[in-house]
This record gives sequence, C-alpha cells and structure tokens, in this order.
Amino acid sequence: MKRMILVSAILCAAIALSLVIASAKANFSGTFKLDPSKSQMGGGPGGGGGGGGGGGQMGDITLTIVQNGDKIDTTRTSPRGEQKNSYTLDGKAYDFTPQMGGRGGGGGGTPPTGKRTAKWSADGNSVDIAEDTTFTGQDGQAMTRHSTQHWSLSADGKTLTIESTGQGRNGETHSTAVYNKQ
Repeated sequence: MKRMILVSAILCAAIALSLVIASAKANFSGTFKLDPSKSQMGGGPGGGGGGGGGGGQMGDITLTIVQNGDKIDTTRTSPRGEQKNSYTLDGKAYDFTPQMGGRGGGGGGTPPTGKRTAKWSADGNSVDIAEDTTFTGQDGQAMTRHSTQHWSLSADGKTLTIESTGQGRNGETHSTAVYNKQ
C-alpha cells in the first residue's frame, strides 16, 4: 500500500512538472542584429516596431528586446534613429502611437493613431501582432492600414525571425527580417 502511494505521488509530480515545462513560453529578451543575407525586405509595413518595415532599407539594424512575462518592450536602432514599441501579449486591443517613418500624419493633418493586438501562439513559442493604423493621406482623407507580424525564436534562442505583412501603395507587402542574437 505504501509503495502504491509513493508511485502515485511520483507520477503526479512528474505530470505536474511536464505541464510546467510544456507551458513555458519563449523568452525573446536580448539584443539581436539584423542579418541582411537571410532577410527579405520587400517593402514591409513600415511602422512595425519590431520588425520588417523600412521600405527595403537594410543597414546596420539592432533590435533590443526586454520581456517581462506577457509584456515586451523593443528598441529598434538603425542609422535613421530609434523606434520604441511596447506589446502586451494578452490578445486585447490597445491604443498606440504609430511611428510613420518620418511621414508624420501623411498629408499634414492629424497625427496617426493606432490599435494593436498582440498574443502568444497556442504553444507559447511565437507571438502574433496585428496593427491598424489610421492617418491622413496626401489627399487629406483619413486612411487605415492593417499590418501583421509573426515573431518566432529558434529552438536555441539565437535567431529571431519576424514575418510582416502590410498594405503598401501598390497592394500587400511581405517581408522577413532575420536577426541573430548578440
């Protein structure tokens, strides 16, 4: 009887441990440098903060990520300056101030506004971000653009891939930014 209780206790502990390990989420924290040779910057969605954007310009780009639980803060540094963004990975929509690559409000109208939703994938190994940015176009009309980002980290945590889609002047754009951990 004692043996059966001991075996049951060990089995319960093993199951609990496996659930904890299985529910562990990726840790994106670190400093990453863009690898232009592995990236395809087809004119990404622009104000994306983490990732692709930038209209095909691939200079010296560093992405610093600080993750604390379900909150990720990024600083993207390039020859054009810094872009800072924050993401709360709970699937809720949050207001944010888009960084429009120096375009301001587009046609000189009201500053751009945005709604952002970020969430973990079901397995906790990647992050999905959706943004809707509203700004004044050159014709003075309000325009809304939708963009998405999918962040994935390699199993060893050394390579971050950010796949972005968005709406450009000539239709949908796609880019893949590959970063190596420093």
